[in-house]
Amino acid sequence: MALFLFLMVAKGLHGLVEKEREIGDFKSLSLSSTMEFSLLQYAYDSIITREPCYGNLWTVKAIL
Repeated sequence: MALFLFLMVAKGLHGLVEKEREIGDFKSLSLSSTMEFSLLQYAYDSIITREPCYGNLWTVKAIL
């Protein structure tokens, strides 16, 4: 039961982060011109990565 609940929450978090990226409020971390990422998920861990700016800070606060 706990695993299913975690997967539901993780999928919802992914959807919210992707929606904010589409809107343009959330700027992902760019490693190169072709590779960028905003959310790393592995097992029971989720790491939100972003460019360091106050706008992203407020966006993450609104998502959580």
